[in-house]
Amino acid sequence: MKKAGIILLFIFAISSINAQESYQDISYDKIVKAKLGPVKKVLRSKRVFISDFVIRQVTAVSASAQGFGALQGGSSKASLALALSGIESEKYQQAVNEMYDNFVAELQKQGFEIVSDEEAMKAYQSKDFAKRVVAKTPDGPKVLTKKLEAVAEFRPSDHLAIFRDQKNLNTGADFASLMADKKIGKELSRAMDAAIITVDFKIGIAAIKTNNSIMTAVSAVKAWPMLRIDMTGQVYGKRISENGGFYTKKTVEDINYWVSNLDKKGKIKTHADGGNLGYMGWQRTEMTSPIIANEQDFLKEVRGVINGVNDQVAIEMGDKL
Repeated sequence: MKKAGIILLFIFAISSINAQESYQDISYDKIVKAKLGPVKKVLRSKRVFISDFVIRQVTAVSASAQGFGALQGGSSKASLALALSGIESEKYQQAVNEMYDNFVAELQKQGFEIVSDEEAMKAYQSKDFAKRVVAKTPDGPKVLTKKLEAVAEFRPSDHLAIFRDQKNLNTGADFASLMADKKIGKELSRAMDAAIITVDFKIGIAAIKTNNSIMTAVSAVKAWPMLRIDMTGQVYGKRISENGGFYTKKTVEDINYWVSNLDKKGKIKTHADGGNLGYMGWQRTEMTSPIIANEQDFLKEVRGVINGVNDQVAIEMGDKL
């Protein structure tokens, strides 16, 4: 009869990783790539409308690994869950609003005219957009919980959003569906006589590595608390063929000095009251190790990286015209 092996769970600190950069030390011109292609013609008018600006903050993540012991017999399973705590959604929302304002200012510095919500609404109302629905973005996060992670989506407060249809609006479907196809982008570009821009950031809270084994009974999950930031963006023109984009060529892996519950060896300290820390969208508190953030330091790093990336996006857009 097979006997169960030992569950192995490891949580390591970022100090064991060589690449450590703060937002001041990142060469944004080396990681931001713009491919504007045929949309350059539309961009030369220097009129743009930012139809979506979203920050998807991972608030919890889990992983597991198995050892099947085909040669040695026995089996094991390792698992862990990490959740972000210590960040007030109101403060995060304020930071997102500031990051959006910074992006607008940088585009204007490059000579772009930003189509206002009021002008966009008039253009929308003057055209036949079939089932499209206009709404305002919420003030605060929309939390999406999946099996392996929870994500809080933040957008600048009270800005224009155009949904696919009434059903999409009523069900609160993922805002990512906004501008998800070239057809809607073309419609908006023509109606507003401007290029349409979307910006999408995802921010992870840890690097995770799993060790699965078929031959042995050894399994392990390792995690390094850190910020892991990726960005993609789209630019739509007046024809379906007129579109482009920009993105980060590699994940920005940021230092973890903002984690307040690391011990002297750089490992996450356990928290006696882990079930009452208030994770956004995450209920598995009994199996979760908290990453307790210093709010000021955390938001400083997030704001610094995102502003750095967006500043470079604005420069790339201006330089390539």
